[in-house]
Amino acid sequence: MGRRRPPVAILPDPVSDSSCISLALVHKLNLSCSFGISGVLTTTDLRVPTNDGGYSSHRSFAVSYGLASGIVLGDDWFAACEPILANDRSRTLRPPPDVDRLSPRHLWHPTKCSPFL
Repeated sequence: MGRRRPPVAILPDPVSDSSCISLALVHKLNLSCSFGISGVLTTTDLRVPTNDGGYSSHRSFAVSYGLASGIVLGDDWFAACEPILANDRSRTLRPPPDVDRLSPRHLWHPTKCSPFL
């Protein structure tokens, strides 16, 4: 059985163009990085909880040197997963009605999960 990683802080920000992860979290979780056109990237699995389940996403994140800790989910993730947000946009409530059409890299499960990588 795989090692379960600790919960992380996730900030939903559909106004940001792209999702990013803090350098501190990359070091804490010992994630490998690569260099891309847009800078330093890391690829990992992510779980994002909702009121009645949670998303599992496998994706690349830009490594942010200015982000204190955690992950910012940007428009790239929101466009792929189309979650329904709380009125204050602080958390994802549930998936879209047509959750079956999500790409294979983004799944939704009807069981509760903690936000972790």
